[in-house]
Amino acid sequence: MNLEDQCVSLEYAKKLKELGLKQECHFSWVNINDGYKIWPSHMLNNHVCSAFTASELGEIQATEFISKEGWKGDFNITKFIDKNNQMTWCCSYGHARASFDSKLCDAMAKMLIRDIEEGNFKIE
Repeated sequence: MNLEDQCVSLEYAKKLKELGLKQECHFSWVNINDGYKIWPSHMLNNHVCSAFTASELGEIQATEFISKEGWKGDFNITKFIDKNNQMTWCCSYGHARASFDSKLCDAMAKMLIRDIEEGNFKIE
């Protein structure tokens, strides 16, 4: 498995930065020779945005969700084969809120982005 498979995709990394998530993690997206690569953050002075791993997003993600309507759901991660016979990750709070992707860290990033945009996650 290569590093790009273990870190959040550039699209979601840029969105998390735009939303104000602290850019502190082990890896960063950098622009090298007109292409984007992931490099260890400690080796860089300037980076495009943080390339969070699933483990790092797990440290950030809320473990429980309480909706404005009052229902609760614990954070769950499930891996399954979808109808197109593709491996898919599902991150959810109970049965009502879910995000899906072929990469675990992208499914987690989608969930976090939605929570921030909807005001369900406060960035400190």
